This record gives sequence, structure tokens and C-alpha cells, in this order.
Amino acid sequence: MADHDFDVAVVGGGIGGSALAASLSRGGLSVELLEKETHFVDRVRGEWMAPWGVAETKRLGIYDTLMAAGGHHVTRAINYDELLPPELAEASAIAIDELLPDVPGALCMEHVAMQNALLELAQQSGVAVRRGVSNVDLEPG
Repeated sequence: MADHDFDVAVVGGGIGGSALAASLSRGGLSVELLEKETHFVDRVRGEWMAPWGVAETKRLGIYDTLMAAGGHHVTRAINYDELLPPELAEASAIAIDELLPDVPGALCMEHVAMQNALLELAQQSGVAVRRGVSNVDLEPG
């Protein structure tokens, strides 16, 4: 592969790598993102992001992207336990939509949908995305 000039190389285009690449590019850096998968495969089955993570998505400017890609909120948590009758567990539900201001609860969505949405956001933010990449050798300078 030919040499490329960029400020930052991000290896891995999953949730963290794509969000990082988009943020760095939006901050004015030239970014190249290298991902080994040519398409994402569902290995996790879903995401449950705690309210403080949702607050971070808002701070990073990726919240609307996730919601548009199928994100939805869970507003309460019930801790079921084999030693506790269900009605008692339900009576002590935790209102997770009240933990942080302006955060309507935990954010849930399909893992692959989140990966694809953030990778597309990275591309829209000016990140050079290369898929199907393996055996990466990077040299500083």
C-alpha cells in the first residue's frame, strides 16, 4: 500500500475507534481509520450505555447519530434475583431516567447498527476509512 500523510491513524473502526476518529477529524486533524472487517458482524447482540455514557455522546456530538440509527432509551432498571419475588424487585425499580439532567435513561441499540452509524459519521466528518486492512505497520514521523 502506498504511503499516506495524516496526523492520526486509528486502528480499529468499531464503536470507540470510529467515535474517536470522527471527534479528532472534527477537531481539525487529518485522520485515517484502518478497519480489518469489510462489514461488521453481530457478535455482541446489543449495547446498553449507562446514562453517564449517554451524556458523553451528547458532549461529543454523536448522540443524534445514534438515535437516528435506532437508539432508544430504557428509563428504569429492575434487579431480578432468584431469591427475591418478582413483585418486590419491581417495587424497587431504579428510575435511571432521573440520574442525570437532560439524559432520558440508558441508551440501547443493536451493536452493528451502532458500529455502522459511527463509521459513517467518521466518513462524513472527513476521516479516510480503509476497510479490509490487516498486518498494519505504522511509523511515526
